[in-house]
Amino acid sequence: SRHAQILLHSAGIPDASSTSSSSTATTQGFNSCISACAKASEWARAVELVEVLISSGLPCTPVCFNSIMLQLGGREWEVAIQLVERHINIGLRPELAGLRAVASVCQDGLAAAALMKVLKKT
Repeated sequence: SRHAQILLHSAGIPDASSTSSSSTATTQGFNSCISACAKASEWARAVELVEVLISSGLPCTPVCFNSIMLQLGGREWEVAIQLVERHINIGLRPELAGLRAVASVCQDGLAAAALMKVLKKT
């Protein structure tokens, strides 16, 4: 969407159609965009931005993940578990605030079992 392009541009993150290789992107800029997408319930875009941040070589922090996890609702438990797993796979320790948010999303039996399976890997 046009709004997403403006947001990315203002954070110094080139869009996929850009031919320019120069970027003034920062981890803080990514975090702002990730948070804005999460608040707008644009989960796929928020997760995509986390992946772009990870592949960019910029430092990825728990804030990147927490900003999404704290906005998740009850039906997004699969996204929550995916984020925890990705978090762990890149060597970050999930923070308590993010884990609490994920635990509240994963209250039903299937979701809780899936979350426990991921956390046992650590």
